[in-house]
Amino acid sequence: MTEKQYKAARLVTVAVVAATVSLAVTSDNFLLALGGVIGGMIIMRFIMKRYGKVIHDERVDIVSGKSARISYTVTVMTLTLLSIYFTTLGDRRIDPYVESLGVIFGMTAILAITLYAISFVYFNHRYGGDR
Repeated sequence: MTEKQYKAARLVTVAVVAATVSLAVTSDNFLLALGGVIGGMIIMRFIMKRYGKVIHDERVDIVSGKSARISYTVTVMTLTLLSIYFTTLGDRRIDPYVESLGVIFGMTAILAITLYAISFVYFNHRYGGDR
């Protein structure tokens, strides 16, 4: 399979999955959407096997790791600042729901930090880091 054929097959697969999911959303059929996505994943796996060339290397791992860390940091910092802002705004009794929104943002930030810490410890242990 040439690179041109590989890109065309990927494009057709994405178009078919998008059409299937769009049809499923308009007809309110969750199983059709799930089947379309799973079928698309299976077809993409088959296409990647047929292509045979290396698509993923160490540079991709490094770039995706750095971008994920930056995204995580920006997201958690934004959630934390919004939590502080809405919680203090709610203390002034401007709107009763604003304080609740601040608490929700704070809990979401705590959940993200907890998930990051657990996954960091797991992968650090799995790949031979210190305990």
